[in-house]
Order: sequence, then C-alpha cells, then structure tokens
Amino acid sequence: MSAALFIAWLDTRTILVFFVTSLVILWFMRRPKNLPPGLVSLPLVGSIPGLVIEYYRLGKPKPHDLLRYLAEKHGKLYSLRLGPMLVVVANDYYSIKEVGQHHCTANRPNQINDLLDGDGIALCSGEPWLQQRRFTLTTMRSFGVGKMSFEEQISEETDHLLKEFQKHNGKPFDPKFPILNSTANVLCSVMFGKRYEYTDDEFHSLLDIIDRLTKSVGSGGAKMYVPILRNLIGNKDEDLFTDFVRFLRKVVLDHQNLYDSQNLHDYIDVYLREMELSRDATSRLSEPNLVASLVHLFFAGTDTSANTIRWALLYMIQYPQIQKKVQEEIDSVVGRNRHPKLTDRPHLLYTDAVIHEVSRMCTVLPLSVPHSASQDFTIRGYNIPKDTVLVYNLWAAHNDPDMWKDPETFHPERFLDGKGGLHKTEFVIPFSLGRRQCIGEQLARKEVFIFFTHLMHRFTFKKPNDKPLNFKGELGITYSPVTFDICAIVRDL
Repeated sequence: MSAALFIAWLDTRTILVFFVTSLVILWFMRRPKNLPPGLVSLPLVGSIPGLVIEYYRLGKPKPHDLLRYLAEKHGKLYSLRLGPMLVVVANDYYSIKEVGQHHCTANRPNQINDLLDGDGIALCSGEPWLQQRRFTLTTMRSFGVGKMSFEEQISEETDHLLKEFQKHNGKPFDPKFPILNSTANVLCSVMFGKRYEYTDDEFHSLLDIIDRLTKSVGSGGAKMYVPILRNLIGNKDEDLFTDFVRFLRKVVLDHQNLYDSQNLHDYIDVYLREMELSRDATSRLSEPNLVASLVHLFFAGTDTSANTIRWALLYMIQYPQIQKKVQEEIDSVVGRNRHPKLTDRPHLLYTDAVIHEVSRMCTVLPLSVPHSASQDFTIRGYNIPKDTVLVYNLWAAHNDPDMWKDPETFHPERFLDGKGGLHKTEFVIPFSLGRRQCIGEQLARKEVFIFFTHLMHRFTFKKPNDKPLNFKGELGITYSPVTFDICAIVRDL
C-alpha cells in the first residue's frame, strides 16, 4: 500500500471512529436524566439486544412474563428503549395505580393506524378523547348500560346461550363461538339495536374475523401502537380488518338510510343525531370516528368478556369440587325456580370469589393498552419525559408474590375474609386503573356475573375425556384459552 493510500485509509478510519464516538457521546448527553432503572440502552437499537438475550435465556416467555421477570432485576417500575422509543413499565398494583391516576398519563402513543380514517375512542388523546368518552358514556347510560334495568337484556341473551348449549344433549362441543356470539349480541343491542342469530353466517364470519385479528396483532394490540412492529401486520391481516370495517360501515349506512331524529334506537342513531346538531368546529363527532369507535367498542366489549367466561368454564371442569360448591351456593340463595339476578350477588360470596380468581389468574388483557405521557412529569422521584410510552403489566400485578400467596394456584378462598365478606378484590384490575380505565367495565362485570351464574345454575360441566386440560393460553390482543371441548349436563330443576 502506497503512503498516499495508507493516509487516505487512515483518514477514513479516523473519520469513522470520530463519527461513531461522537454519536455515542451525543446519545448519552441527550439521554434524559434520572429515569427509572432498567435495561442498558444503546444508540439506535436501545434495549432490544438485552431483551433478545433475556428472551432466549428465559426460554421464550410470553411478553407479559418477560416484563415480569425483568421487574425482579430492575424493580416494579423500570424503563427500557425499543429503538429510539422510551418505555416505562409498571409491574405491580401500586405503581400501576400511581402512574395511571397521574393527570399526565391519559394519552395514547402516536400510532401508525392507516387502516382506519378516524381515531375513534381508543386511539385519540386530550380533548378529543374526553369528548368521545363523555359522549359514549352518556349514550350507553341512556340505553340502560350500567343500570339494573339492562340486566333484562343480558338475561335474555343468556337464555339464548342456554338453549344453544342444551341442543348438544350432554355431548362434547366447543363453547367458543356460542359464547362469543352472545357477548357480541349484548353489545349489538346497544350499538346496532338488534341481535344476530347463531345461525347467521355473515355474523359468524364477522366473529371469526374478530377472533383471528385478536390473535394476530400482539399483546395489548402492540402492532397497532408500536411503529417498529407495525410493518409486521401482513396483507392477510389487513384484508381481515378491511372486511370487518366494511361490515360496520354497511351497518352505519343502513342506519343513515332509515334515520329518524325523533325515533332513536341505538348508539349509532344517537351519534348521527349529534353529528347533525353539532355546529362546533372542534367537534370530533364524524362518520370516520363513528366507524372507528364501533371497531374499538366491538373489540373491547366482545372478546374480553367471552374469554373470561371461557376461562371460568375451563377452571370449573378442572375443579369439579369448586363447581359443585358454586352450584350449591346458587341453589341455596336463588333456588331452582328462577334465574340468578344481580341483586343476589351480595349473597353469592363464594361465586363472586371464583369470578375474581378467574379474572386474576387469567388476565385477559395482560399488558392493558399502552398509554403515553402528555408532558414531562415526576413520579417516585424519577423523571418521565413527554411522549414516554407507559405499559401497565396487569399480569404481573395479578401474579405478584408480595400481594398474593401462591399466585399460580387457583384458590377462590383467598378473597373470603372469614367474616361473611369479600376482601382484596380492589387489587384485581382486569380493566386497568386510572383515567383511561376501560369504558365498558360496568357492562362487562354484569355480563360475566349473569352469564356465569346462569350457566352454573342450569348445567354441570364436565371434561369430555381424561386428557389433561391446557391452561397455557393463546396471546393476542387478549389472553384466551386454547380451544377446548366441554360437556354441558342439564341439572334437575
């Protein structure tokens, strides 16, 4: 190599080293100070190498378990980076409550959501979110949601489910889609003003789309919120989502064609009226946001309740002695001549404890839905910069050994105080905590109680064979049981 070439090579190498060194120095100089402790973060890639190492070292755990394991090293509140994006993870009840209730934590991350024209109720932040949430809560209450009167609508749908189960005459069947159809119908009665029969092929196809989408877009809908994962949604998933949105747009169009401002039947009708009356230029009530809100409400109100009920049935066939105890309590309080009611709940303590234990053990939304800091704030002495993504690991909170003795054991008695009451139920937070706590919580709690008690009152559920049951579950947007068959034996009246 000539002297001139060597000097040129040396200069290039020097420039490259200088550039990389400057980049590293700049990275650490600009890095926010006093963050919660956490994984080592490198320029450009952030904590991804460390996450990958831990993922394989721990045997490829599910995301909520991986984040829970990291909390054992770094504390219940810790930070990491996904590329340039700063993430803070809360892993126990108290840190979730503290972060969730802070006035700066109600935003959503900036998502790449080009599959919908509107933000709806789940993806917007600030005043638009407050406006949409206020409207939705008011409208749902006007149709009875959250009131005792709505119990009749849930019970009516439960009757259809009981008849569907009874058709199998005690033979094995998969309860998944009948339950999904029923929970969807409870929501459809409010949103669309109608229910769909179990034999409706179009609606069954829609439920199949929902089921497949919830499995494909990641824990807490991660692919919808984390840009680095967004490109992993394939064309097939986009086609499914497009079919789902097309169905909802058709429902909206049908309502528009029959719209009568003096005769409002459901959520869509009220939304159309408010769009008609609104003269405020800042109003977020629009047709794209209506369709987006229907998408979000459908996902939030259908799959979560259905999976909770399915998990409950799975545990009942695994523990027939617990199932028998639930049935004996219901028979003692309710008798055999009528269905259980919400007014019976204060007297069905063991049954309520079982529902709470199912909700704890089988957290159907393990990582909740990501939040984002609307501005810089401080919590527990740590600085949280604006736009930090906030993740609430509900799974870790429900399996925290500092909170629960033997958390991996199904033990409903942990919620009975021995004095004729329930305790520690406030620590079961399947609907998250804080200002963006699930908008459908009241409906879901009533729905799960009525469906579960009616099923226990009418049937005894058994395993179809001696094969062990699978409790590992499948993770998508929600955490759902692996498909299983069940035998529903009608109980004597």
